[in-house]
Amino acid sequence: MPRVLLLETHDRSIRTVESTLGVIGYEVVVCDGDKDRLKLTLRANPPDLILVSADLNSGSVLDTLVSRYGDCPTPVPVIAWSGYHKQDALKELAPVELLLGGVMTAPLDPGELVRLVAMLLPAPDKGTAVQVVADLVDDGIATGIRLEEPRGNKDLTKTSLPRMLCAVDYHDWTGCLRVETPSLGLALFFEMGHLVLASSDGGRDLIKTAQLGGRLDGTAVPDVPLRNLEDEIGLLMALRGIGMHETEWIVAQTAVRLVTDCLGTWDGVVKAIPGLAPPGGGYADPLPVVPLLIESVAAAFDQTGSPPVEIHPDSVVVVRLPDEGTIRSWALTGISAGVINQLHKVRGREISFGQLVRVVSEGDEIAAAQVAAVLSLLKRIGYVHFSGPPWDEATMDRLKELVGELHALSGSDHFDVLGIPRTADDKQVREALRTQSLKYHPDRMFEAHPRVQETAAALYGKVQRAYEVLGKPGPREQYLGKISADVDSTDMELAKVALARGKIRMRHKRYEDAVGDFREATLQSPDVAEAQVLLAWARFLSEPEQIKRAMGELSKVVRKDEKVADAWYYLGRLAILNKELPRARKYFAKALKMDPKHVQAQRELRLMDRRGQAVGDGPAKKSALDDTELNALMEYQDRDDDSQEVSAEAEEEPKKKGLFSRLRGRG
Repeated sequence: MPRVLLLETHDRSIRTVESTLGVIGYEVVVCDGDKDRLKLTLRANPPDLILVSADLNSGSVLDTLVSRYGDCPTPVPVIAWSGYHKQDALKELAPVELLLGGVMTAPLDPGELVRLVAMLLPAPDKGTAVQVVADLVDDGIATGIRLEEPRGNKDLTKTSLPRMLCAVDYHDWTGCLRVETPSLGLALFFEMGHLVLASSDGGRDLIKTAQLGGRLDGTAVPDVPLRNLEDEIGLLMALRGIGMHETEWIVAQTAVRLVTDCLGTWDGVVKAIPGLAPPGGGYADPLPVVPLLIESVAAAFDQTGSPPVEIHPDSVVVVRLPDEGTIRSWALTGISAGVINQLHKVRGREISFGQLVRVVSEGDEIAAAQVAAVLSLLKRIGYVHFSGPPWDEATMDRLKELVGELHALSGSDHFDVLGIPRTADDKQVREALRTQSLKYHPDRMFEAHPRVQETAAALYGKVQRAYEVLGKPGPREQYLGKISADVDSTDMELAKVALARGKIRMRHKRYEDAVGDFREATLQSPDVAEAQVLLAWARFLSEPEQIKRAMGELSKVVRKDEKVADAWYYLGRLAILNKELPRARKYFAKALKMDPKHVQAQRELRLMDRRGQAVGDGPAKKSALDDTELNALMEYQDRDDDSQEVSAEAEEEPKKKGLFSRLRGRG
């Protein structure tokens, strides 16, 4: 079953992920982003895909993920989302060490989530996945987007301003929306869903529009009181900033400018005041909201020269437009009307963003940019959703290669970075630097995607830092001495604590709890052989029927390092319980070979020798112990292990126990 790790604390997002992905066969494991818990989760059972909310801990969760990302055997695709950052900004925030497979906007759209996850990690139940997506699309077509009537205060980080303005249009709302951001204070007055006045806290908005458009010299404007809109228009005409026929034009341009100024903000509050009328009247010709929004987005595009939101051409368009009556009330014309018409045609069908832009713009680059602007606006409102890869296929393939190389060097020393042995001389170091630099030098990435350039730069930086240390014999020798003695002290200390706790619980026969402690010790520091050995033994004591599993785990330990005497000793103990006495003798002998002072192995061999002499047939043969006798033997051995103390008196103790002596004597 494909395993998905979810780093999230918001209940609604957790429910969305579990209810959609769980239905189609994914295993979802939830983690709150705690660094230590994340480390243990990744080491215990690495996921196939990671979903992460970038908003946890003010965005630092992405950095936390990077710090533990190396615990995954290979780079795992990551899907990130945010309610605070736009998708293109989120892609820039994501560290290059992560294999970023997609970005989304919170609150999560279930259909978009399923599509994106299935692109990166095929669904176990593809038929159900297709049906789930189809049902979600049908639901969107049937209900459209649900726009609540403006009321109270709305946080811009949770509800976008375009969505609120469309709610004004949808409900034919009358009143004032007071927009308050760190850099702007704005009042928008509406009558029956149309904008009748937009004014900033500073006032003189028409004059500023004329100045920004080069119609008026600011130094020529007298400082006279202006009571209302008519006074400001009269002053502009007197100063010849506008002609008599341009009155409606300057008013409309001012509305577009003010709305454009506040559309780009994601930090602030909007206060809805129903029924509040504009001071001094309003515009002669009230402005419809949706065309105004579209013009504002187009104006933002003209100012920046790039689409407001970067959308990948392969992204799938998911449409949730309102009813046709609402759309007709927008009175759209030109390119905007063309976009809406095409969206109507693709309801219930999949179409890529790039294909839609080509169809509507008919190959015109300027028109294509305007189409992208309109679609990005519809996305912010919630009428359109996009799902797809963050980059084109060639870029993604190159990133997989580079991120894989970064991942392989995670936690590596400078010798590994340059790919040279620790005995390398000056010439080998220089040759390695030249080889590695040619692979990642910025000049070789000049035409690559910016994300590829950044990832290669991270690798190039590692190469340069390695050469700074290893390039001269003196610093190289100092570094070699340092890494020879260097240990991850934090992980080792935590492993020791868990190991000690497990031993205490073993003495109290709390075997299941001890399993958890020894497991934690192996996760904190995977190379602690004692923890691996005791984990296998504790698992057997908690589930005696799993003797084969315990022997397999101990065998893995000795295959990795045959010098672990305790592993051979416990293999011998299990062989006795498994009625394989000749094999047990070999295991105990191996334990003594690895550690001639291993007291428990010495004792077991002496007991086996005495038993063999008692029956007079040389080396021990396979026993025929019944289950009762085996349980009694195991109980004695458990108690012996708990004490961890061997003395002359303890060695003679079995002789005083009739049952145990009888068991030992049967071979």
